[in-house]
Amino acid sequence: MREIYDGAEAYVGVQEVLSKIPFPPSIVEFARHSQDPELMLNDPDRIDEFIDAYLNISFSDEGRFTLMFVILDSFNSILSKDNTSRQYWNTIKMLLKEDGLFFSKLIIYYASVDYGRNLEDAWPIAPYMRSILIELVQRYPEIKDNKKKYNTLFLPEWDYFQ
Repeated sequence: MREIYDGAEAYVGVQEVLSKIPFPPSIVEFARHSQDPELMLNDPDRIDEFIDAYLNISFSDEGRFTLMFVILDSFNSILSKDNTSRQYWNTIKMLLKEDGLFFSKLIIYYASVDYGRNLEDAWPIAPYMRSILIELVQRYPEIKDNKKKYNTLFLPEWDYFQ
């Protein structure tokens, strides 16, 4: 399995998710022409369906990554409305930990580490993701050491995650 997911593979992942999970035609069209199509598929009301699809439908690495992006963004939307909702967290955490290195870019992205210790302007999901990131950096120090590969050049606060 590849360690990370990158650029051109996003198109393949989005197409696969769209082919296996039904979305309204307007969302499909918008996602196909969007710069960040994964974010266009976010739907907090369908998070159960997305998690079920992740667990029960076979996806390529690109599809798994895209679907996890959709799940995380949907969970983030739930938290933005109710920051105390942990209903889906245990399942999401388990899935991320099973394949932490593969999902490291998503974990770093949603951990909002560029905000340092200040979570005031970070994603609502950031505290959850930071707990996973701390474990991930301990298990895979190459994430911190190979900043270019893991797209973390912008993170001067890495010392916080040791």
